[in-house]
Amino acid sequence: MELAAQIDRIVGITEHQVSIGEAVQAMVLNALEFVDHLASLDSRKKFSPTSC
Repeated sequence: MELAAQIDRIVGITEHQVSIGEAVQAMVLNALEFVDHLASLDSRKKFSPTSC
């Protein structure tokens, strides 16, 4: 993902073990996984055999 590299170019070099761009990329991917998990919970609730 080029997003991390672009953010790092804008922010510049930091003294952290993880770059700002990598941290942002990890947060975005984590948020997408969380939303996907919530959507799968919602779909299981709607289509569960006990709800019929």
